[in-house]
Amino acid sequence: MYTVMLVDDDYPVLEFLSRMIDWRGLELKLHSACGNGAAALDAAREAPPDIVITDIGMPRMDGLS
Repeated sequence: MYTVMLVDDDYPVLEFLSRMIDWRGLELKLHSACGNGAAALDAAREAPPDIVITDIGMPRMDGLS
């Protein structure tokens, strides 16, 4: 089962994607939902996800960095 990390500075978007996607039905596991790129990088260093779905324009660290 692959793990997925969501990264977006818009909390309602993170909440929506976390709850509305049938992760198990897609044979995926939600790794984490991070509010910015820096938090995502810290979480990924601790336990690397297989897939990252990210917003590009965010404060502190953008999705491309």
